[in-house]
Amino acid sequence: AQQQALRQRFAEQDQRFRDGWLLGPQLGHEFTKLQGLFGYLPAEQRPTALAVLRQLTPSQLTQLTLVAQRTPPQDRDRVRAEFLGVAPAARDSWLRENVGH
Repeated sequence: AQQQALRQRFAEQDQRFRDGWLLGPQLGHEFTKLQGLFGYLPAEQRPTALAVLRQLTPSQLTQLTLVAQRTPPQDRDRVRAEFLGVAPAARDSWLRENVGH
């Protein structure tokens, strides 16, 4: 009964909210905050973006949500491309530099 109630509550949520949770608990929890940068990707970019997002530590993911929320719409494609092109070892530095913008 409890599981059925939870499923019903989930089904009543906005479609974008439900889609975010299909990405798993870590990304699903933050997806609404990442929506601006990663919600509307061209199909060919999705596998790369998901792979990178799944590699992030919780701290990196939190910083990326700040970058996503502070990035103006006209800069989103550029910022996303920059982030996806950053080597894993350089992500912390990139995030620190870009979180304040």
